[in-house]
Amino acid sequence: MGERGPAVAAPSVARPAARSGGAQDPVTGLPGTGPVLDALSDWLDEAMPVALLVVALTVPASADEVHRATARRLHDGLDAGALVGRRNDGLFLVVLPGTLMAARAARVGGELLEVLRQPVRLGRQERASPTVAIGIAVAEEGQAPGDLLLAADAALARAIALGPNRAALGPT
Repeated sequence: MGERGPAVAAPSVARPAARSGGAQDPVTGLPGTGPVLDALSDWLDEAMPVALLVVALTVPASADEVHRATARRLHDGLDAGALVGRRNDGLFLVVLPGTLMAARAARVGGELLEVLRQPVRLGRQERASPTVAIGIAVAEEGQAPGDLLLAADAALARAIALGPNRAALGPT
């Protein structure tokens, strides 16, 4: 399997402009938490259905290259309407605007899990196999971005507790 991700179709949505400055992750080039939460806030203010996935990686070595590969896989595997960002070391955020159904968000999470857990080539012969956990939350009407992030974090904790390479859906 190459670097191509799951065929995930989300509606084409214009990304709101970030208000938190140009906070960008220096390793992956992805937007940081501030711009992602700004966009999430704008979509929620517009009453747009949205799901948030928090993706956690555990890697044995050469984390920077694995994180760059993960950023590419997320970027390539999601529809252009999705927003991908890097929260901190080993954590990525995926916002799926237009996602109202928990079942669809869980399906996307499962597809991403399969893609992201594939080994990453580090050199000519060296490979790293990350373990992945994904927490998934679908916004409720009137929910604040911070509350949606907390729900996704709680789902991530459940996924981690279930064991390696798992996804869990938060309360809806």
